[in-house]
Amino acid sequence: MKILNKSQFDKNFSFFDTKTKKEIIELFKVEYQSKIEVIDTSLIQKDFDDLIFSFHSLKGVIGNFELGAPYKKAKELELLSKENNYTSIVEKLPLFKEDIKLLIEDLEEIKKTL
Repeated sequence: MKILNKSQFDKNFSFFDTKTKKEIIELFKVEYQSKIEVIDTSLIQKDFDDLIFSFHSLKGVIGNFELGAPYKKAKELELLSKENNYTSIVEKLPLFKEDIKLLIEDLEEIKKTL
């Protein structure tokens, strides 16, 4: 595991059956891809309201899995969006995307063990 704490995942999703856990993982991947497309477009258009909403939404979904680096970066990007800090968002977004890539890899590993 690179980002995700497996025991925390197990605790957070202990009330769900295997099929539901797998569906939650797949939904996250789809949700993430959809939100990143909105973020990329909103960034080009400098639509900070959409950026705020998208980062806030992702922060909530990521928080279901973990509260480490991806969560903290989503929170930071949300705050930067509220400040209309375009330059910092452009600087930090690739690092956030890389953390999410690692989170998805961890989720895929977990899915294989379910």
